[in-house]
Amino acid sequence: MNRIKIPARADLRVLVAEDDELNRLLIGKILEKSKISHRVVSNGLEALEAFKEENYHVVFLDMNMPVMDGPEAATRIRSLTSQSRMPPLIVALSGMKPEEVLAREEIFDYALEKPFTRDQLLGILDSEERVIEPEKQREVFSPGDRQRVWEKIDEHPEFYRELLVQFDLSVKEHLGHLKTFLSAGNAREALRIAHILKGEFAIFSASRAREHLEHLENLLLKGDFETAGGVVTAIEGVHEEMTAIVADYIQAKCES
Repeated sequence: MNRIKIPARADLRVLVAEDDELNRLLIGKILEKSKISHRVVSNGLEALEAFKEENYHVVFLDMNMPVMDGPEAATRIRSLTSQSRMPPLIVALSGMKPEEVLAREEIFDYALEKPFTRDQLLGILDSEERVIEPEKQREVFSPGDRQRVWEKIDEHPEFYRELLVQFDLSVKEHLGHLKTFLSAGNAREALRIAHILKGEFAIFSASRAREHLEHLENLLLKGDFETAGGVVTAIEGVHEEMTAIVADYIQAKCES
């Protein structure tokens, strides 16, 4: 399992998105007095733009912000990370209980309930010896789904090798169509393609893809094409990651 070291406070870079002015002031003062390098913005879109400009080790996102909310900002920030770019620890700021937030929005690694104390905020930055395992929160498959897929492949590895090739080509084609329909503002056709993609990803029980596609469908029903574009980018990332994981497993089975 890949492990990402979050540096000590002296080298830490923190991004905070919070629409409430007093909360921005409070968090900023805590980080400043703790000598932690940070940037504070007022909504999710500003956080996304800030993350494009610079890598941050930890990103705090208020759940409910104008322009772009926390979950959407988290999804789009995740889509920007890759093997060549450090994935951040993403923390939700909410009036809800942390366990409720994390059960509803799996995109977050941690959650802080407002109002929180200085020690609670800094405790997140110092937690787990600053070693984060993002795969624990961001699995392509749920543990149960992964086991079911492996069992199917174990029975017919050569068949699934061929199926994966067709799956890869078909998903890429449908994602291309999806982008075209989004650019044209055609929600009806985009929803049709999203439905097809859900069926395709279901073949390999890709839980994260299903969650993104359900989110995409909700955005399309609202006519929010701009945000939908970011979700499609996230789906592309899941597709690449999932295909690589399954291909490696099939290769190992065929060679054993």
